[in-house]
Amino acid sequence: MDITFKSVSFSDGKAKLTFRVVNGNKNGNFEYVAFQLPGKNAAITPGLATQSVTSKTSTNITYSVENPARLPEYSIKYSMTSAHGIFKSLGYDDFTYEMSAYEFSQMNTLTVTAKHARITQPIKITFNLRDTAGQPLYCQPATPSFASITASGIDGLESPMSGSTSIYSVTSSPSAYTWFAPGTDWTINNNIINPMSAKVGAQAGTLWVRLEELNAQGQKTGNSIIRTLAVSPFPNPLPVELVKFAGVAKSGAVELSWSTASEKNNDRYEVERSANGRDFLKIGTVTGAGNSSVLLHYQFLDSSPLSGTTYYRLKQVDYDLQYEYSKVIAVKTAQAGTNFEAVLSPNPVVENLLSIRLKNYSSDKGAVELSLTDLSGKVVFKKQLDPTGQEIRVEFNPNQVKKGMYLATVTSAGNAQVQRILIQ
Repeated sequence: MDITFKSVSFSDGKAKLTFRVVNGNKNGNFEYVAFQLPGKNAAITPGLATQSVTSKTSTNITYSVENPARLPEYSIKYSMTSAHGIFKSLGYDDFTYEMSAYEFSQMNTLTVTAKHARITQPIKITFNLRDTAGQPLYCQPATPSFASITASGIDGLESPMSGSTSIYSVTSSPSAYTWFAPGTDWTINNNIINPMSAKVGAQAGTLWVRLEELNAQGQKTGNSIIRTLAVSPFPNPLPVELVKFAGVAKSGAVELSWSTASEKNNDRYEVERSANGRDFLKIGTVTGAGNSSVLLHYQFLDSSPLSGTTYYRLKQVDYDLQYEYSKVIAVKTAQAGTNFEAVLSPNPVVENLLSIRLKNYSSDKGAVELSLTDLSGKVVFKKQLDPTGQEIRVEFNPNQVKKGMYLATVTSAGNAQVQRILIQ
């Protein structure tokens, strides 16, 4: 059996590869041929792979096309399905499949595996894609497209625990993101951010995200691409069973209480607070019971709640650091006069300069503080501001505050304004 790398062509950010497989054995035909894909999260799908029929020497041979991980290499696999098809001596077929030009540029070698019916072990041929100096042997387009500079695949657990919260992300050029859950019992906490966290359901399926290219002004260009990941959750043997979570305002504070019917490997509860019901920050920790099969009660006092309506949720963390979120509750506290308002601009932030204008602020409301929190919950910047002027200018050190998405919180006298900003 002989395998030839006939050609590779580039178009619209894709690399199209064509191979010729020749049967040199007079007795019998081949069972399958499989072509390597670029890594675990392959961009190719069976629907994008094609097998040439014009060069066939026996018209009654057909092929099933799969995208499995059954071989040492992740591959696109063509299996012969006709029981009477004869791939005669020196008969051949051409096979074509695609991947992104970027993915192709990252590969050093490409392996093709073929199995003949009369030979016990599969035949493997590896093609070098780079010369001895490490340079690509095949030219790519001079100007890479959006698809070619957007790395393939979704990073995250393929087998998360049902009921847990799992983080998923993609590596890409500047993009707008829209995530889609693999099952109806999954809950995506915010489907337009990257990384994204999701409450894992019991259903297996395909998690996918649409990336839409953004220009330098943050506007959509009209180019988009889809990335997918097959996920198969395993069942949670005995999650914490939360039967009650409530909050009540008392004497300038908020008292939170919750109860559990059972717990297993429960390390702690992290109490989180939000001014808008979307962007949460941790304000305290309560130790869990570990393992329990009886009704337990917990309390937490927020002694400095936000003015107006405040949102709370619990993050339950196991000993192995698996975690899940409770429902979100809202507690309304007394308004202490007119709340101040912080207006942040520009957004996105350019040249590391942020302007803050305060409305309804007076000096008797005390100090004003700005903090930046990244999407993992880490505070990367905190500074006390001088509110005497009409406009406060804050300059960030690019070595301390990297480019990316942050939650900007401006606080004064128990009031907090939270806004998502992008630093470019």
